[in-house]
Amino acid sequence: MTQALPLALKRSLVFLWLVFLLLLALVLGVALGAVSLPVGEVVSALLGLKENPIVTEMRLPRVLGGMLVG
Repeated sequence: MTQALPLALKRSLVFLWLVFLLLLALVLGVALGAVSLPVGEVVSALLGLKENPIVTEMRLPRVLGGMLVG
């Protein structure tokens, strides 16, 4: 018989999965728009490795606002 995972571990795994999905939604929300941007370019802009005003000035505030409201 297999033993069930402890409740604390289950909750931690669910929390990590939800954080991953939230970050994925953030990247996709910034990448998709009237002009689609490559995911690598979006991640570089979010990490500050590359400057992209479309990401930092237009799409990121919109996506973050949507996440805060939702």
